[in-house]
Amino acid sequence: MCFFFNGLIAQDFELTSINLTVENGLVGDNVYCALQDDKGYIWFGTETGVSRYNGKSFENFYMTDGLGDNEIFRIDQDSQGRIWFSAFNGKLSYFKDGTFYNATNDTTLAKVTMDNYYVSLFEDSRQNIWLASKIHLVMIDREGVVTNFSENPLNQKVRIGSFIEKNGEVWGKAIANNTTYNLSLAAQTKAHLISVKGTVDNDEYISSNSSYLMVSSKNGDKEYIKRLSNRDISMLKDFSKMHDYKDGNVWVCTFGGGLRISKKTGNSRLFFPNKQITHVLKDREDGYWFTTLGNGVYFVPSLENKSISKIKNAPIGNVLTVADLDDKIWVGANLARFGQIKEEKLDINSLYLSNGRSRTKKIMKGRDEGDLLIVLEEGLLLKRSNGSFSRMPGSIKTINKWTNRLYAIGITWGLVVVDIDKLYKEFDEIGPNTIFKNWRYSDRSFAIKSFKFGSVLDIEPHGKGMLIASARGLYFLNDDLEVSKMDAHPAMNSVINDIISINDSTYILASGGYGLLLASGDSLTNITTEDGLSSNIIRRVFIDDRSVYWLATNSGIDKFEILNSSHKVSSIKLMDGLISEDVNDLMIKEGELWAATSKGISKISLADWESPKLIPKLNMRSMIVDDLPVMSMAPLAPNIKNIKFEFDGLHFQSLNRLTYEYRLEGFDSTWRTTSQNTVDFNGLRSGIYNFQVKAISAFGDESEISNRPFTIATPFWATWWFIAVSILVFSIIVFLLIQFVVRRNRIKEKRKFDIQLKIAAAERKALQSQLNPHFIFNSLNSIQNMVLDNDTEGVYQYLAKFGKLIRRVLEFSDISMISLTEELETLRLYMELENLRLNNKFDFEVKVADDVDREIKVPSMVIQPYVENAIWHGITPLKNRRRGLVTIQVSRTAQGLGFEVIDNGVGRPSENNKREGLGTRIVNELVRKHKGDHSGEVEILDLYEKGQSIGTKVIVQLIPKLSI
Repeated sequence: MCFFFNGLIAQDFELTSINLTVENGLVGDNVYCALQDDKGYIWFGTETGVSRYNGKSFENFYMTDGLGDNEIFRIDQDSQGRIWFSAFNGKLSYFKDGTFYNATNDTTLAKVTMDNYYVSLFEDSRQNIWLASKIHLVMIDREGVVTNFSENPLNQKVRIGSFIEKNGEVWGKAIANNTTYNLSLAAQTKAHLISVKGTVDNDEYISSNSSYLMVSSKNGDKEYIKRLSNRDISMLKDFSKMHDYKDGNVWVCTFGGGLRISKKTGNSRLFFPNKQITHVLKDREDGYWFTTLGNGVYFVPSLENKSISKIKNAPIGNVLTVADLDDKIWVGANLARFGQIKEEKLDINSLYLSNGRSRTKKIMKGRDEGDLLIVLEEGLLLKRSNGSFSRMPGSIKTINKWTNRLYAIGITWGLVVVDIDKLYKEFDEIGPNTIFKNWRYSDRSFAIKSFKFGSVLDIEPHGKGMLIASARGLYFLNDDLEVSKMDAHPAMNSVINDIISINDSTYILASGGYGLLLASGDSLTNITTEDGLSSNIIRRVFIDDRSVYWLATNSGIDKFEILNSSHKVSSIKLMDGLISEDVNDLMIKEGELWAATSKGISKISLADWESPKLIPKLNMRSMIVDDLPVMSMAPLAPNIKNIKFEFDGLHFQSLNRLTYEYRLEGFDSTWRTTSQNTVDFNGLRSGIYNFQVKAISAFGDESEISNRPFTIATPFWATWWFIAVSILVFSIIVFLLIQFVVRRNRIKEKRKFDIQLKIAAAERKALQSQLNPHFIFNSLNSIQNMVLDNDTEGVYQYLAKFGKLIRRVLEFSDISMISLTEELETLRLYMELENLRLNNKFDFEVKVADDVDREIKVPSMVIQPYVENAIWHGITPLKNRRRGLVTIQVSRTAQGLGFEVIDNGVGRPSENNKREGLGTRIVNELVRKHKGDHSGEVEILDLYEKGQSIGTKVIVQLIPKLSI
């Protein structure tokens, strides 16, 4: 296999930029002008409409939206926030608060007479707007009054090229004759232009002719930029626009590129040569926007970042390595290309192999001063200091120096340790047309020992041995040439792309899927995307003089800093100057980062990249409720389904890396993160809310929080007055319902109670009908005993009282309830009869409490059986032991009315007849029928004194309220 050189090619570095065209959403590729408004948006005027850019997407506007014409040559903004558009047809329009205004919807603009697009717009201190076209001059004051100026008294058509204000007067400088006109005076004298000889002291303004550039006029003396080159003078003959951003430079837009000229030295620098530059805009973040005819817009974040992506207008392709060797920067790329960077140029050699396939993967110092060893995929190349080349064939992956004598070569199947002196000797024997047959490195005389463990990707001396990175993992070769596998971490069993040895016990691994592995002694630390890395695929590690790790990944470059107790990761992406984020290798030299990428080589100024950045701007664009935009702060209807917030974060150094944090107070206090510039909320309930959002740049800087408060009205059925009325109505309904139910239940209960009373009355009558015969029988039995005792007088007295008692019994026999007085009177009469029968053996007394109503109704004869028991079973058995006493007490109780029948007789234990008498049983049943289920039973108490029975007490409870 043979090879030959195609010579040396020199390629200039170009400004690293991002090209925005119609494919990215720009309204047209012929762009005439640019403006950054006070909100941070960038506007572009094209031949087919206007685009507004937020760093992520374009919003395009046309005549149908309100432009005077689709072809816009100039865009300006005044202090009132109006954005003016200079249209080709001369029809004025401006944009404010989301609306376009033109002669059809603005009466002031309808009064303006313009023959063509305006070339200059000036706002004076009184907020008057001055517009100059080719031959017309118009002033619009802050009240909307329009003044259309005519030609000067000489009837010459005057074209005002620039305006200045001095001592409250506005002056215009004519382009053709350098005459200065007092426009304020003209406005007071029938709107005729008044010319004045000489010039007026002013702040900087710019004009030009074919041989010089004047940038200012001071006290009437013109100041010129001197020492312009012939190229600059030639380009100034064909310029379209000039800009002065008060940074010491003047930008001149020409059809041959953008020319930056130093006002102090006259030195110049040309950007985008051979491009027709129509405008150079410097944004608030010090980025530059170059508008062109035919190529859209070029955005340049930094004028110091450069790159090479083409060689002779053909893509350079994949650049695989970049190395600093003896203060020279070497680059290796596809097609066996390698070269050196010199003075902003890349001098590159093209090595063509017979099969046209090879990549330059590594360039390192050779054994001798000035020599280079260059690793090609199809061989190892030796470049001598005298410029000669020699090549050995083979599928080489890498090479590294181990000792002064020993080198290690990584190939597709393993590792070969070689003697560098013998290797050089064999290089000397190889000629340019040598044909290699059955070439194997392990069989050559320079090979000391070979090892087979898969494709070797990197070799790094470590301690007394070497760390070997292969497609199968990590190996260690000691100084006795013995190999051992290292597998303390899963990364050590996978692809390792790069190894950096820090000292004898510490090393770093760049893995092909596990991120970064830091090994120190027995300690292993794994850094991955979860820790902030851009990717877990790391191809190369570079350590700078500050011990900062720089990682080349397939998603950009990461700067990894180890802090006291944590770490910090910062990323370099396309916006920061990379021509591609697919980075193969990197190095840092004199504050500049060089990156070998899949699309070329990039040079990035770290001073620019690390400089403080402005915080992002954030604009709340709109709140859309159920697909309709809402501007008012009035409460929203309670039945809304969806609320969408649209907002724009503006930070062009971040572009698509800009993120947002938002929350909805009143719904969720947690800050949430999104990369989208819209947020939706569905099904929000009534309440008071405040939507908050902030933009976060790629550098971690946060914008101010933007707030959009809103209220969702409470539905009428949830308002306090509706709830109060509802509660009141409900309470009334419930009350009426309860009343109805209670009334109905009372009626039912009354009916039931009436039936129960009738049944109880019938039962009482039945009981009383049983009680009366029992009483009469006992009375007749007493009379019989008196007759048998021949007690005639007693019989007469007894019969008299008995008759009276019988009459009362018969009188009450049909009445269920009688008054308490009548009941007690009957009981006295009965006890008198019993005392006569017993020959006055006992005394009796009736006690009624003062708070007892004597007219209260009680069942008739209800107490008589208990009194009878007290006499017959308590007093009679006393014989002559003591005189008997029967006491009846009536009092009010919690249940109603209480009766106590107390005797001082023998008591129940001494009474032989313990059975319940018929009368007592009947009365007990009568009392139960009278009281119902809500009271206790009749209670009988035995009375004792010193262990001896002294009588009996019977307690009867009645409930008069149940009486009928």
